[in-house]
Amino acid sequence: MWQRKVFEMITVVGDKNDNALLLDLVEAKLNALCPKEKIVRLRQVEAKDVYTASYIIERVAHHLPQQTIFLSVIDGLNDSARVPIVLVTKDDKIFVGFDNGVFTAVAENFGIRQIRRIEGSSGLSLSFLKSTLNILVPAVSKLANGAQVSKLGDLYMTYYSLKYHKVKVFPDRIEGEVAFFDNGNVETNIPFSLVRKLGIEDGDEIKVKRKNVLVSEDERDKENKTLLLQEDIAGYARITSKYDASQILKLELGEKLVLEVSK
Repeated sequence: MWQRKVFEMITVVGDKNDNALLLDLVEAKLNALCPKEKIVRLRQVEAKDVYTASYIIERVAHHLPQQTIFLSVIDGLNDSARVPIVLVTKDDKIFVGFDNGVFTAVAENFGIRQIRRIEGSSGLSLSFLKSTLNILVPAVSKLANGAQVSKLGDLYMTYYSLKYHKVKVFPDRIEGEVAFFDNGNVETNIPFSLVRKLGIEDGDEIKVKRKNVLVSEDERDKENKTLLLQEDIAGYARITSKYDASQILKLELGEKLVLEVSK
């Protein structure tokens, strides 16, 4: 059987909604139901920002132990936003949340083994709070206590996919998008390996929105150059600065981003 019986960690991603008590309640209930697992609360995103949450969950999933259950407590606005699902990737990572697009990056980058609609739901009739505490958290508890994914519900095998700019590579540029902002840094959906494939090395410059950006891993270069292009911890290209790179480039979340080879 491919299904794991033992989990070490449960990670929770939530939004900064008006009910700040929600994540406290989720964490408290998880601690009661899953006393052996370490509960980790990841970064909170703006309310209903499934876009940023999608990328953050995917980035973190690359680095956490295989014996981790990922729980998304993010509200959404699409028609299936209240449908609770469990998604298993091709490498057996497990994600629990609502079908609101939050697992788009996970599905795209890890592939899908199966998706199931968690039983006990009644579609869109339940409130977000009740759905989270009465459906999502118990589902995580069942998995943590040895239940197989197949016992949570029937196959769903679909997911709401967010619309985004897929990465395209040309001889003189790479096109992608702004994935999210991290303390003024601009995180992209462009794998840094593609930058190298264009023959760009440390010390070279590229152009982003007509501004010169130095390719360098040396943080000291921030003192001499306004903008740097670096590889982030998950292997994606990010634009950073001593100041606020997002403001310097006047970028918006989800905006198309082009890395141009300087001539």
